Amino acid sequence: MPAAQAPSFTQDFKNWYQSLPLVTRTVLATTVVSSALSTFHVLPMGAMVLHWPSVARQFQLWRLVTNFFVGPFKLDMAFNLYLFYMYASKVETELFQHNTADFIYYFIFTGAIQMVLDRFWSNLFFLQRCMMPACMYIWCRHNPQQEVSFMYGFRFKAMYLPWVIVAYEYLTSPPGPGPMPTIFGIVSAHAYHYLKYEYPAAHGGRTYLTTPAFLQRLFPSTTTTWQRPGGRVWANQAAQQPQQQAQQAFSRAGAFGNSLWGRGGGRRLGS
Repeated sequence: MPAAQAPSFTQDFKNWYQSLPLVTRTVLATTVVSSALSTFHVLPMGAMVLHWPSVARQFQLWRLVTNFFVGPFKLDMAFNLYLFYMYASKVETELFQHNTADFIYYFIFTGAIQMVLDRFWSNLFFLQRCMMPACMYIWCRHNPQQEVSFMYGFRFKAMYLPWVIVAYEYLTSPPGPGPMPTIFGIVSAHAYHYLKYEYPAAHGGRTYLTTPAFLQRLFPSTTTTWQRPGGRVWANQAAQQPQQQAQQAFSRAGAFGNSLWGRGGGRRLGS
């Protein structure tokens, strides 16, 4: 019998990509492709950024969507996308339990908040950087005692991670937006968390954030159990197992190393 060949990096990457949950995979692929094409002038980046005069006066409404999926294709963007993959995949599989419609609605709601903040306080051209802290913050809120690591092994509880990153960006960012995209992501995620979980708990269970029916019809739930965060929730093990195996294989290939913001062992919510 011929000797079994060791899995290649290409095959490991393919397995990892295919194992990603739907929304995380779609956002990653769309952002990478559109940013690369616009950076190399295949697509006009100027027609995709968030330019409020063009939206208001020329009704270029597509900018309200495309600005979340495009940006200068540089090293810091790649790092941000890797962190987005880490937290978005955790949020999609642990918090939203593969409920695709709920996770899409989460991005719609937080994206709307981010655009309102941008319109009145910043006027950024790209809000793609807001998506990672929005996922990171909601994960940290539901895993406050989880130990995470920052940069070169400095370890602390997850509840402090968003503010550590804001402080780090404030101290190290060159002139420009600084930590504003991260702050927008945190504020939008906190608004969702408050209206979805904190306000109903304090006012008899009524919630103002219900996923629209048309999204639920387009993306029906793939799980059989759901419980509001704060109690124990059960993940879709059949969906998680291949993802964990692919993540381990991709990690063995040495992609990006292991000294990343908030990299640490995951756990189920409420455990």
